[in-house]
Amino acid sequence: MLTAGFFAVHGVASGWVPGRAFAGGVAAGQAASIYLFAYYLGSSVFGNVAGTLWSAGGWSAVVVLAGALLAMTALLALWLRRTPSLDPQRR
Repeated sequence: MLTAGFFAVHGVASGWVPGRAFAGGVAAGQAASIYLFAYYLGSSVFGNVAGTLWSAGGWSAVVVLAGALLAMTALLALWLRRTPSLDPQRR
């Protein structure tokens, strides 16, 4: 479930970032590259952390990490909901 959700969110976000950047007057290519940099950096860092936690505490430690990442994602999603719409009719 977690992996499927992760790739679903990544697919949506990777399409949303350049579109939103372009509509906001920012360089879409630069926004997409910054998103991909953050994506690969986060995958590397948290993949390494998960391996360390697995060695230290097994599945229960990895589940705690996954739960913490899901909680951070939920908080970020709530924060992003406050971002103004680029659609002039919805402002």
